[in-house]
Amino acid sequence: MIGYYGESGQNQVPMPASDYLKDHVSQGHAHEEFGIVFDPSSNTVFCNQHYDVDKGDYSCAFLTFQGCNVKCNGKESCFESIIEDSPKIECDGYQSCYGAHLDADIISCGEEESCRSSVIGDKQLVSTLDCHAYSSCSWSKTYQVNDVLCSGPFACYGAQLSGVESKVTCQSTPHPDGYYLPVCGGEDAFIEASENKNIDVTCSGDFACIGYGHDAYDHEEHPIYFDIDVGRKGELICENSLEGNHDGGTYVCRYIDIIQGCANYECHEPLGFSEDNDYRVCNHIFSVHHHELCYEGPRNSDDDDDDDDDDDDDESIMAPIKISRRVGEKEKA
Repeated sequence: MIGYYGESGQNQVPMPASDYLKDHVSQGHAHEEFGIVFDPSSNTVFCNQHYDVDKGDYSCAFLTFQGCNVKCNGKESCFESIIEDSPKIECDGYQSCYGAHLDADIISCGEEESCRSSVIGDKQLVSTLDCHAYSSCSWSKTYQVNDVLCSGPFACYGAQLSGVESKVTCQSTPHPDGYYLPVCGGEDAFIEASENKNIDVTCSGDFACIGYGHDAYDHEEHPIYFDIDVGRKGELICENSLEGNHDGGTYVCRYIDIIQGCANYECHEPLGFSEDNDYRVCNHIFSVHHHELCYEGPRNSDDDDDDDDDDDDDESIMAPIKISRRVGEKEKA
């Protein structure tokens, strides 16, 4: 079923896809010009055309779909569309599903900013959300989702992943120029287990899960944390740093608030880790609610290889350490 809800709020009653396309073709639009193709055998709508306001080419932008697979291939092809009750949605064009409402069993966001600022799982449980391109699901919001995979630079940065029922994996990959960018985290971002569910959150590789750090407008420099709620028996695991934190800034997890407490958190050090070869990969891991400092990556006091190193990186810290209600002020034992 395809309809048009439009910017004016004048909604069309959705009609069968074949009838919708036949109606538009009868008005003088060839299929290739209109940019939408429906394959009845696979129950799939292909949105191939770029959204171009100047040319009047809208493809599937601002359309509403019900009960069919949708492949959004063109640039902004499904821009702010509404796709409901779908077996599978594939967003494979630049910003193809930007700002869209996506409800499907499987959602794949495979191009740059393809699902940025989208609303996901608002009306049904999404079994798999796969965000595997640069900023593909950044600043998106989920409401019901079973399994989330975020892979690549900024893939889920700024995203609010709520209603998670099974697991979230934040997998970093290096930028082609050789450096890393955050995958999950950022200002206002969080991961939250669905009510009464226990989930596994895995931050894998350098810069996988990074909080916002210090507020530039806060002169007292209070850190802003990436909140992770794993449920009562869930677990947060930070692991798979390739070489460890040699330079004082390449962390797997940093500025994290693990809601359930330090017992629900593990940091796996890289191979070769020892007291003499201290390349800890987790830093500023707190449980604000329980007033615990779970893990702070200490650096040797004579380490001066990074001018940007935080002062507290150079302290010898044991985990966990009780801290006061004002995060960052340690209590004496």
